[in-house]
Amino acid sequence: METNIGMYLYLKWAVPFSGTSLQEAGAKTALPVATGTVAKTYNRPGVYSGGWVATFCLDTMIQKQTGGRKGIDDLFRLMESRFGLTGNEYTAEDLQKAASEVAGTNLAGFFSRYIASSESLPVKECLSDAGFEASIVDYGGEVYISRALLPSASARAIRRQLLNGTP
Repeated sequence: METNIGMYLYLKWAVPFSGTSLQEAGAKTALPVATGTVAKTYNRPGVYSGGWVATFCLDTMIQKQTGGRKGIDDLFRLMESRFGLTGNEYTAEDLQKAASEVAGTNLAGFFSRYIASSESLPVKECLSDAGFEASIVDYGGEVYISRALLPSASARAIRRQLLNGTP
C-alpha cells in the first residue's frame, strides 16, 4: 500500500510526468519494437501504481456510497459478466457507467477529474475513508500509513473489509 501510493505520488510530483493523466499513461505504455513485441515505457508508475491507487480510491468510494454492501469486487464481477465472458471490448465510458451502477451514484466526475485529467487522486481522503492515516513526502515518494486511532464506523467497516477481505 505504501509503495504503490508512494510511486503514484512521485509520478504526480516528478517533472518528467508533469501533466500526464492516468488514462494517458495507460495509452502510452506500449510501443511497438522491431521484433514485433511490446516494450514498456517510463509510464509504468502511472499504469501500475496509479492503477492500484485509483482502484483503492474507487473501492473506498463504492463502499462508502453503499454502506459497505458493495465494493470493487462487485464492479469486477459486473465487468466480467458484461465484457470478460462475452469477449466484447469495453471503453473507459463503459467502466465509468458500470462503476456508477455498482455505487448507486454517478461517478463520471471521479473518472473525468482523476483518471482522464492530470489532477491527483484524493489519496489522504481515500485513506481516511478506509480508517487509515498517512504521512506523505511527495517528492521522495515516501508514504507511511497507520491505522487511524478513532475512525468513523463506516471507515472501520471499510478497513476491516480491506484487511480481511470480508464485508
